[in-house]
Amino acid sequence: MPRKIQFVTAITALILTASAPASASHGTLKCEVPSSLLPLFDLLHTLTDVAFLMGVGLATLGFTVAGILIAGPFGDDYTQHGKRTVKRVFIGTVLLLSAGMIVSFLTSQMGGTFCT
Repeated sequence: MPRKIQFVTAITALILTASAPASASHGTLKCEVPSSLLPLFDLLHTLTDVAFLMGVGLATLGFTVAGILIAGPFGDDYTQHGKRTVKRVFIGTVLLLSAGMIVSFLTSQMGGTFCT
């Protein structure tokens, strides 16, 4: 059990330390979207926001179901299933919340490739 806690702590520390350079270097890119592609970029931005909100809603629903399974009077099998569900939903939520940061970081590191 302590190894899992150390792993989660290490992943959280990595996410928190990697988010500052990504946001700092992202502002230095000198990219301008051509006016002909602006509707496409607006659509992609809207779809990204909708997917993010749907993911947060799904995570909320997953945590709610897991909580009911754990706290309900259903028995040990359901409690174990609820604990597994919490782990899986937590991993999915971390991936969802860090996906934007990862893409932003990669884009800022390969800025010349995308902006020329």
